[in-house]
Amino acid sequence: ASALPSIDVPYKDVISGAVSKHPDALQLLAESRLERERWHAPKQEPAPHTSFDASDQNCDEVVAVAHTDDEVLDAIRNHRPVIRRDALDASWNKAREDWGDRARLEALGGGALVRSGPIPYASAFATTERVLTLREAMARSADESANAETQRRKKKDVEAPSYVFEQIRWDGVSTDHPLFDVIKARVGDSPVSDMIIHDAQFFVGSRYSGAPAHYHSHAMNFLVKGKK
Repeated sequence: ASALPSIDVPYKDVISGAVSKHPDALQLLAESRLERERWHAPKQEPAPHTSFDASDQNCDEVVAVAHTDDEVLDAIRNHRPVIRRDALDASWNKAREDWGDRARLEALGGGALVRSGPIPYASAFATTERVLTLREAMARSADESANAETQRRKKKDVEAPSYVFEQIRWDGVSTDHPLFDVIKARVGDSPVSDMIIHDAQFFVGSRYSGAPAHYHSHAMNFLVKGKK
């Protein structure tokens, strides 16, 4: 049973609509439901205070800027958010070629079923989450991005475009997910490779898409193409 029953109605709508189109969608949406229960479960202990709780501080003051892998690791050890620019070396070239070119990405995995929404695990937070093929999801994101640009130009409230949010088990095998090899086989070198113990998440979106600022457990994001 959900701790937040009001969320169940849109969630059921998502399931019924997706499964009628893609019978295999049930497993993907079940993962989102598990995430919902995890995030809304009562916390055993209060979350530790962080400097982001201070209203008079901004990201530029709080986030460390690293110039080497050692500086990245130092920031992680100190529980401090950190960014390193221009960090992806030649080992990421395959990812640049295949993920950065939408036609190539579509050729590699366009038929794979993925989750798509304005935020990760969207149905877990009473927001529309769709299960589409990667091809359909990328096209939808592009259309919604164009609409957001028009809204912005007219100084209207901008509706966040949807984007693909998918994940693989880092310790899994190729048959676990149709995008497993598309993702894992193209990940380059990283100072935190040894720290990846469970999931690797994969994002594909258009301009103005992406999760808003939020609290998160430890994670490392790699931007292969685009602007953060």
